Amino acid sequence: MVLNRPMADGEFVVVCPEARIPWGPDFCAGVAGRGEPENLRVVGVNTGRLYNVLVDKNRRTTPLQLPSSSEDGYVFDYDGKFASYFKVGGGSWTKFYDENPEAKGWEVVSLPILGKSSHVVLIFRSMETQMLAGECWLLAYRFENGGLTPLDSVMVWIS
Repeated sequence: MVLNRPMADGEFVVVCPEARIPWGPDFCAGVAGRGEPENLRVVGVNTGRLYNVLVDKNRRTTPLQLPSSSEDGYVFDYDGKFASYFKVGGGSWTKFYDENPEAKGWEVVSLPILGKSSHVVLIFRSMETQMLAGECWLLAYRFENGGLTPLDSVMVWIS
Protein backbone atom coordinates (compact mmCIF):
# COMPACT_ATOMS: atom_id res chain seq x y z
CA MET A 1 0.00 0.00 0.00
CA VAL A 2 2.84 2.40 0.78
CA LEU A 3 4.47 1.55 -2.54
CA ASN A 4 1.40 2.05 -4.75
CA ARG A 5 1.58 5.11 -6.96
CA PRO A 6 -0.09 6.27 -10.14
CA MET A 7 2.25 5.85 -13.11
CA ALA A 8 1.90 6.11 -16.88
CA ASP A 9 1.32 2.80 -18.65
CA GLY A 10 4.27 0.48 -18.14
CA GLU A 11 6.27 2.86 -15.93
CA PHE A 12 7.53 1.70 -12.55
CA VAL A 13 9.94 2.40 -9.72
CA VAL A 14 12.50 -0.25 -8.82
CA VAL A 15 12.37 -1.17 -5.12
CA CYS A 16 15.38 -2.45 -3.21
CA PRO A 17 14.62 -6.02 -2.06
CA GLU A 18 15.96 -5.32 1.44
CA ALA A 19 14.14 -3.18 3.97
CA ARG A 20 16.37 -0.72 5.78
CA ILE A 21 16.63 2.90 6.76
CA PRO A 22 17.94 4.69 3.67
CA TRP A 23 21.56 5.76 4.26
CA GLY A 24 21.47 4.17 7.72
CA PRO A 25 19.74 4.91 11.02
CA ASP A 26 22.39 7.29 12.34
CA PHE A 27 22.30 9.41 9.18
CA CYS A 28 18.50 9.72 9.13
CA ALA A 29 18.22 10.35 12.85
CA GLY A 30 20.83 13.10 12.82
CA VAL A 31 20.03 15.23 9.80
CA ALA A 32 19.36 18.58 11.47
CA GLY A 33 16.40 17.12 13.35
CA ARG A 34 14.33 16.93 10.18
CA GLY A 35 13.67 13.24 10.64
CA GLU A 36 12.94 13.53 14.33
CA PRO A 37 9.48 12.56 15.51
CA GLU A 38 8.69 15.86 17.23
CA ASN A 39 8.21 17.32 13.75
CA LEU A 40 5.40 14.88 13.01
CA ARG A 41 1.97 16.32 13.57
CA VAL A 42 0.09 13.23 14.71
CA VAL A 43 -2.39 14.31 17.39
CA GLY A 44 -2.48 12.28 20.59
CA VAL A 45 0.34 9.87 19.67
CA ASN A 46 3.76 9.55 21.28
CA THR A 47 5.62 9.43 17.97
CA GLY A 48 8.98 9.69 19.77
CA ARG A 49 8.68 6.23 21.27
CA LEU A 50 7.27 4.81 18.04
CA TYR A 51 10.12 6.44 16.09
CA ASN A 52 12.73 4.86 18.37
CA VAL A 53 11.16 1.44 17.81
CA LEU A 54 11.18 2.09 14.05
CA VAL A 55 14.90 2.92 14.08
CA ASP A 56 15.77 -0.05 16.32
CA LYS A 57 13.76 -2.44 14.15
CA ASN A 58 15.63 -1.29 11.05
CA ARG A 59 19.23 -1.25 12.32
CA ARG A 60 19.86 -4.32 10.17
CA THR A 61 18.66 -4.94 6.65
CA THR A 62 15.80 -7.39 6.28
CA PRO A 63 15.04 -9.28 3.06
CA LEU A 64 11.59 -8.46 1.73
CA GLN A 65 9.29 -11.14 0.37
CA LEU A 66 6.57 -9.05 -1.23
CA PRO A 67 5.33 -9.48 -4.78
CA SER A 68 6.08 -6.88 -7.43
CA SER A 69 3.11 -5.04 -8.89
CA SER A 70 4.00 -3.27 -12.12
CA GLU A 71 0.33 -2.24 -12.51
CA ASP A 72 0.67 -0.39 -9.18
CA GLY A 73 3.98 1.16 -10.26
CA TYR A 74 6.67 -0.86 -8.44
CA VAL A 75 8.95 -3.79 -9.16
CA PHE A 76 11.24 -5.44 -6.59
CA ASP A 77 14.81 -6.09 -7.73
CA TYR A 78 14.97 -9.65 -6.39
CA ASP A 79 17.31 -10.90 -9.12
CA GLY A 80 19.74 -7.97 -8.73
CA LYS A 81 19.40 -6.84 -12.35
CA PHE A 82 18.90 -3.18 -11.47
CA ALA A 83 21.38 -3.09 -8.57
CA SER A 84 24.07 -4.32 -10.99
CA TYR A 85 23.99 -0.94 -12.76
CA PHE A 86 25.47 0.65 -9.64
CA LYS A 87 28.39 -1.74 -9.22
CA VAL A 88 31.83 -0.97 -10.63
CA GLY A 89 31.58 -1.12 -14.42
CA GLY A 90 27.78 -1.44 -14.33
CA GLY A 91 27.07 1.77 -16.23
CA SER A 92 25.30 3.69 -13.43
CA TRP A 93 22.18 5.76 -14.06
CA THR A 94 22.85 6.26 -17.77
CA LYS A 95 22.73 2.56 -18.53
CA PHE A 96 19.92 2.02 -16.00
CA TYR A 97 17.65 4.37 -17.98
CA ASP A 98 18.96 3.50 -21.47
CA GLU A 99 18.16 -0.18 -20.97
CA ASN A 100 15.00 0.39 -18.92
CA PRO A 101 13.28 3.56 -20.13
CA GLU A 102 10.09 2.64 -18.26
CA ALA A 103 11.99 2.62 -14.93
CA LYS A 104 11.66 5.92 -13.05
CA GLY A 105 14.06 5.51 -10.12
CA TRP A 106 15.30 3.40 -7.22
CA GLU A 107 13.40 3.26 -3.94
CA VAL A 108 14.32 1.99 -0.49
CA VAL A 109 11.79 1.43 2.29
CA SER A 110 12.23 0.50 5.91
CA LEU A 111 10.17 -2.07 7.73
CA PRO A 112 7.12 -0.24 9.08
CA ILE A 113 6.25 -0.03 12.74
CA LEU A 114 2.66 -0.03 14.00
CA GLY A 115 1.58 1.59 17.24
CA LYS A 116 -0.70 -1.04 18.80
CA SER A 117 -3.13 1.32 20.48
CA SER A 118 -2.79 4.34 18.17
CA HIS A 119 -2.86 2.35 14.91
CA VAL A 120 -0.23 4.80 13.60
CA VAL A 121 2.29 3.36 11.15
CA LEU A 122 5.72 4.95 10.69
CA ILE A 123 8.01 4.10 7.78
CA PHE A 124 11.05 5.59 6.04
CA ARG A 125 10.91 5.82 2.24
CA SER A 126 13.57 7.15 -0.10
CA MET A 127 13.65 7.66 -3.85
CA GLU A 128 16.70 8.30 -6.02
CA THR A 129 16.54 9.17 -9.69
CA GLN A 130 20.13 10.22 -10.43
CA MET A 131 23.44 10.34 -8.58
CA LEU A 132 22.60 13.66 -6.94
CA ALA A 133 18.82 13.58 -7.17
CA GLY A 134 16.85 11.98 -4.39
CA GLU A 135 14.90 12.40 -1.19
CA CYS A 136 13.96 10.55 1.96
CA TRP A 137 10.81 10.93 4.03
CA LEU A 138 9.56 9.76 7.40
CA LEU A 139 5.90 8.95 6.74
CA ALA A 140 3.03 8.55 9.19
CA TYR A 141 -0.19 6.70 8.33
CA ARG A 142 -3.20 5.50 10.28
CA PHE A 143 -3.99 1.82 9.77
CA GLU A 144 -7.76 1.35 9.76
CA ASN A 145 -10.25 -0.88 7.98
CA GLY A 146 -7.41 -2.80 6.34
CA GLY A 147 -5.95 0.30 4.67
CA LEU A 148 -3.59 3.19 5.27
CA THR A 149 -4.65 6.81 5.58
CA PRO A 150 -1.80 9.35 5.24
CA LEU A 151 -1.38 11.52 8.35
CA ASP A 152 1.87 13.43 7.94
CA SER A 153 5.38 13.37 6.51
CA VAL A 154 8.74 14.90 7.39
CA MET A 155 11.52 15.29 4.84
CA VAL A 156 14.69 13.72 6.20
CA TRP A 157 17.06 14.61 3.35
CA ILE A 158 17.06 15.82 -0.23
CA SER A 159 19.75 16.16 -2.86
